[in-house]
Amino acid sequence: MLIRCQRCRALYSLSDGVAPAGARFKVECGRCLLVFEAAAPPPRRAEAVQGTGTPVGTAVPQREKDSSPEA
Repeated sequence: MLIRCQRCRALYSLSDGVAPAGARFKVECGRCLLVFEAAAPPPRRAEAVQGTGTPVGTAVPQREKDSSPEA
């Protein structure tokens, strides 16, 4: 996650997971010492919805067993 100081425009990179998704927190700029508020990005759609990728109630077709006698 990238954040930028509002005063001196210094750019900082924070590791993902430092704050919960959507959380707001205070950051102190190491260059100009301004304390400002930043927000972690909201969860991505793929993380918000968990599933198997197969809709509920969807049948998977199977091959029928051949009942003819073997030659």
